[in-house]
Amino acid sequence: FCLVIAAIIALSCFSFGGYFLGKNSVLSNQPSTKAPSIILQQKPADNDEFSPSKLYSDVSKSVVGILVYNKSGKIGEASGVVYSADGYIITNDHIYSDIGSARFKVFTFDGNEYDAYYVAGDTRSDLAVLKISDKVSLNVPAFGNSDEVVSGEKVCAIGYPNGYNSSSTITSGIVSVPKVRMSITTSYSTNFIQTDTAIN
Repeated sequence: FCLVIAAIIALSCFSFGGYFLGKNSVLSNQPSTKAPSIILQQKPADNDEFSPSKLYSDVSKSVVGILVYNKSGKIGEASGVVYSADGYIITNDHIYSDIGSARFKVFTFDGNEYDAYYVAGDTRSDLAVLKISDKVSLNVPAFGNSDEVVSGEKVCAIGYPNGYNSSSTITSGIVSVPKVRMSITTSYSTNFIQTDTAIN
């Protein structure tokens, strides 16, 4: 009897552990590749602050428009940011939630269009990674350390609110709170940077 109970407990632990480790990450059937690492740039001095126009000039080249579609004709649009020069793109996980068997096209600032596939995503953080299928050399932005953000700093949002094949736009504001914990679901919460920047 004790051995049977022990076996049941062990199987339950393995089952629950596997469920919680894998329930929010779905890997594509594309060939496995090692994801590139990000080098965080040192925060510039206060007197090195970019103007919004200079920031847009530099960073907009690393922001992409995304078309989400399927054979049934369902379509969604989103924005993303280049993660690596060889075509990894960071976007939101929810962009394909209403589109079964989703496919992806990525549009870059210079008007080029690429097919992309889904690599992985996480529903709780609402982050997903796509990979452009073609051989590319994209503009990678400078990534900073979010732990260095302070209240009152200027921030900008760049994206494609008017559709993937339109021009990217920019809005600006300030950091209201650098770290505020909010519930995402009834069982999960995470820290956010709160800003008054308009997300159009």
